[in-house]
Amino acid sequence: MLLFLRSALLSPEIYPKLIGVLLERGLGRDWFYGKCSGDLAHRHQADTGVAGWCAGDVGQRHLVQFGQIALQRRLENLWYTSYSDWQRFQTVLTVGLNAILAGLILQRGYGLLANKAANPKVGAWIYTICILFAGYAAYKTFGLAINGRYISFPTVAVYIPVVGMFGLMIISYISERPWSLKAVEINRLTGHLKAKTDQDRIIGYALPIMGLMLVIWETKAFMVSRDFILAYPNIAKRIGVAFMFSVTNCQLVAWLMCLAILALPLLVSGNKK
Repeated sequence: MLLFLRSALLSPEIYPKLIGVLLERGLGRDWFYGKCSGDLAHRHQADTGVAGWCAGDVGQRHLVQFGQIALQRRLENLWYTSYSDWQRFQTVLTVGLNAILAGLILQRGYGLLANKAANPKVGAWIYTICILFAGYAAYKTFGLAINGRYISFPTVAVYIPVVGMFGLMIISYISERPWSLKAVEINRLTGHLKAKTDQDRIIGYALPIMGLMLVIWETKAFMVSRDFILAYPNIAKRIGVAFMFSVTNCQLVAWLMCLAILALPLLVSGNKK
């Protein structure tokens, strides 16, 4: 009986819908909204402008609903492409981390707009989870580069970290005057108080290096194809056409943009000027 229930609940048809219901009715309304945004919304009802909208009840609900939809769609996408218990465990883990990160970034974004002092615990959690996803992105990019001509990029796995970091950059630009590039430094964005410059620099450089390696090996994979050699016997022309095919791959470009957004705050952190 237990095995039957386990197989039924973990089936691709039932599990994503079950999680979606939990996100919408349980996590979304009682925990995610109540803990991450509800208490903040009622503290500053008198705020005006962009900060007032984000702190207000309507703004918070719109942001939370968007997060719920993104998490549910992301879970369904990853779950349907998981073919083993280990892959399903990775799916649940990454979605769980994304849910936590979404709530923490929402709270940090409000703090930036309201010019509130950073919460060290929130900042430490955001920083740690973002570093984990940046390392994951570098690792996956290396694997994609080695395999070559990969048709499925794990962009959906880093949607929330990427959109969250980009959102914090936009909020920083809106709320901080005068603005400088140093404002998007990882520790200032997240509110992390214990800077780890060397670690940030290593991961920050690893991301664009892996991205460049991915483009090179993707181009190489085109070039060594037998049909491609027959179609373009001239090696110079074959290199040019293979490169154009690689950089016009929409999935590849989207993945490279994700790497760039994750890398920028880390590279700025490593710049001591």
